[in-house]
Amino acid sequence: MNQLSVLSLSLLLPTGFVFAQSTTSTTTTLDNNDVIVTATRTAQKVSNALSDVSVITQSDIQNSGSRSVSDLLNKVTGVETFSSGGRGKATNLFLRGTSSEQSIVLVDGVRLFSATTGSAAIQHIPLEQIDRIEVVRGSTSSIYGADAIGGVIQIFTKKPSNTHTQSASIGIGSQNTYEASAGASGKWNKLGYQAMVSHDYTGGFSTTNKDASAYVYNPDNDGYRNTTFTGKLDYEWLKGQTIKASAYIGKSKSEYDAYKFSMAYPPIPADYKQDEEHSKLTQFTVESSNTLIDEHLFSSLKYSKSQDKSKSFESERPDNTGFFNTTTDNVSWILNGKINTINAIFGLDWLRSKVDSSTIYEKDSRDNKAVFIGADWQYKNHLLEGSARYDDNEQFGSARTGRIAYGYKFTPTLSARASYATGFRAPTFNQLYYPGWSNPDLKPEKSHNTEIGLTYHPEKLKIDWVAFRNSIDNLIQYQNNHTVTNNKVKIKGTSLSVAASLSDSVILKANATYQDPIDKNTNQVLNRRSRAFGNIGVDYLPNEDWTLNANVYIKGKGYDSYSDDMTWQTVSVRNAGYATLDLGVRYQMTPSISTSFTVENLFDKGYTNAYGYNTSGQSVFWRISYQN
Repeated sequence: MNQLSVLSLSLLLPTGFVFAQSTTSTTTTLDNNDVIVTATRTAQKVSNALSDVSVITQSDIQNSGSRSVSDLLNKVTGVETFSSGGRGKATNLFLRGTSSEQSIVLVDGVRLFSATTGSAAIQHIPLEQIDRIEVVRGSTSSIYGADAIGGVIQIFTKKPSNTHTQSASIGIGSQNTYEASAGASGKWNKLGYQAMVSHDYTGGFSTTNKDASAYVYNPDNDGYRNTTFTGKLDYEWLKGQTIKASAYIGKSKSEYDAYKFSMAYPPIPADYKQDEEHSKLTQFTVESSNTLIDEHLFSSLKYSKSQDKSKSFESERPDNTGFFNTTTDNVSWILNGKINTINAIFGLDWLRSKVDSSTIYEKDSRDNKAVFIGADWQYKNHLLEGSARYDDNEQFGSARTGRIAYGYKFTPTLSARASYATGFRAPTFNQLYYPGWSNPDLKPEKSHNTEIGLTYHPEKLKIDWVAFRNSIDNLIQYQNNHTVTNNKVKIKGTSLSVAASLSDSVILKANATYQDPIDKNTNQVLNRRSRAFGNIGVDYLPNEDWTLNANVYIKGKGYDSYSDDMTWQTVSVRNAGYATLDLGVRYQMTPSISTSFTVENLFDKGYTNAYGYNTSGQSVFWRISYQN
């Protein structure tokens, strides 16, 4: 598909086409009074946000037809995600052309990431556990610190409800896929509680294909299983004074095709045993949330401990089990004050990352201390936001980041905004110390992000347009000679998202992004990014019991690279553009019971996101759910 096809589609939007996902998204209404907390770490209406944001509500998740966080995020403006070989495999996350390491993923306010790779294992977070997702595009380092060059994605898991509720669901689908979940939530006197467990299993398909290295390719099915538990308690011991505790525990087993020392595959030997990676994600949090001055001053003191553990079992090397365990301790204190139309925030952050691995690292821990301030102000038609942060990193010294944004409301339905922000990213432990593939002299990445935007929101229509430019100095990249160096990249682009309520029962939604993520040293497009991509979707609600939806995902051509088996040189290869169609239907059988059926990739379109790795063909899934 021509790269400009998606951009051309976006130019048609004002004359009749609409794309999902708009500035905020609901399936049954175009209300713009939703609240977002991720953009400034304080609550604000989406209509007043001066960042480029998207909100995915519980209603969106239920009616989207998506079966993974990756699939759901693919429908969001400016986001590209895909896994390397199917469900549960390593997932790439590109936010406005930046890499997984250049964006932050939070789960209930706590960062999810591996200190060795720098990326978040979103492939292990089941949708059943999620209540809401907020996406902020553009640098947010002035609030969140290192690695927020591309933006922030915050996942909110389900929370205690005011009345006792219980839920359960089961599902079955293609590739021997089975899912089940059960949970309970409620309040007893002043104690709120929530607990939920979910289990997923799929037989999967072959991770790799014949384009992969002959030392890796193995045409077997690579399955995946995951069991996740979330639990929350909150106790309001006095009005406005609450103690909260939460736990997230996820264990998974993912089969994959490991590197072999011979080219004997295929055929598969009779005594072959599956290559597997066992992973465990844990997160424990305690928080004191306090109202100090009624309606005017609020405090939050939070401690969290999270771990990302993985252990590999390879068929050819049973005595060489490799493991990577990273532990992150984080203490944060936020003081939020409101005076008339001014909302101010002050915060302190302390974070320690530690690595325990079968691979010996020259250094295995580092601390980061930070202080930040921010404020937003509204006066008549004027909106103003500003924030600044100072980080003191044990390895790299100090870093100062800031952001300033201004907005103006021409009318109640038309507004404009502009912003400038700086950011930085610290090299990962792998990039600094992994034997044979590292460089201890790497410099932190530094970014300068500029953007302008327009939002038009009459009663039954939402249009959001943004143009952005992100210059990144000291970009960290791997080279052909197994070294890591600092380069430079400039990413510029534009996005357009629209949602329109055509009637009480039909909502059309769409988005389109055109970007130019160019490596300034090679003048080439960065690997696995597309210059153009987007969605066209429709929700049809004939009555309160039925919801039908369709979504077309369109992705322009991109480029990837691989290492030639004979020369060991890196070769660039082009991945063709493609389009896929997903369909879904949901029926509310009774007030407590609903059922849904989805078809992904209806026309069984073959396509490539990562060279040498397979993608799923047509698949179907049926689920029945109970909640009371």
